[in-house]
Formats: sequence, C-alpha cells, structure tokens
Amino acid sequence: MNVLAVGSQTSVTLELTEPVPHLTLLGHRRDVRVVRLHADDPGGLVQALTRP
Repeated sequence: MNVLAVGSQTSVTLELTEPVPHLTLLGHRRDVRVVRLHADDPGGLVQALTRP
C-alpha cells in the first residue's frame, strides 16, 4: 500500500476484525473490512475508538 502525505493530516487505516455491511450511494450492499481516512486529531480518534 502507498501512503500519500496530505497537508498536516495523519493517514489512518482501520482493519476490522469482521466485515461490516455498508450501503453504497446507489443502494448496493458491500461488506467492508478496511477503512482508510485522514485524521486531524489522531490521538482523539484513537481515544474515541478504544473507549469502552
């Protein structure tokens, strides 16, 4: 995988333990296993995702 630096954002890749169903804009169902995003506050993102 290639990672491209964008401004001062941190690239984050989440690999899920099991697939999650997702409906696309056209209404098609897809199972998602990996989510890629940019985080302005990566520490806050980690806290939000690991909070019980």
